[in-house]
Amino acid sequence: MKKLNITTGCNYKVTNKQTKQVHILNAQEAADFAFKNDFKNYKFEEVKQGILYNIPEIVLWIMLFVLTFASFALHLKLNY
Repeated sequence: MKKLNITTGCNYKVTNKQTKQVHILNAQEAADFAFKNDFKNYKFEEVKQGILYNIPEIVLWIMLFVLTFASFALHLKLNY
C-alpha cells in the first residue's frame, strides 16, 4: 500500500494521473480529498512557497531594525 504524507501548513498541487486535471489545495483539503477519492489515481506535489518564506527570520528582524533606524534618522534630519 502506498503511503501519503501531508504536512499541515503546506499547499498541494493534486493532479489526476488519467485526465491531467489539476487542483490546488491546502493541507486539510488535500487530506479530505485523499480520504474521499482513491489517492492512488492522483499525484500529490507540495507547492513551493514564495521567496519570503526562504528568508530566515533573523534577516527580516535586522531589516526591520535598519529601516526603522533610517526612518528615524531621516525624520530628525528633515525636521530639525
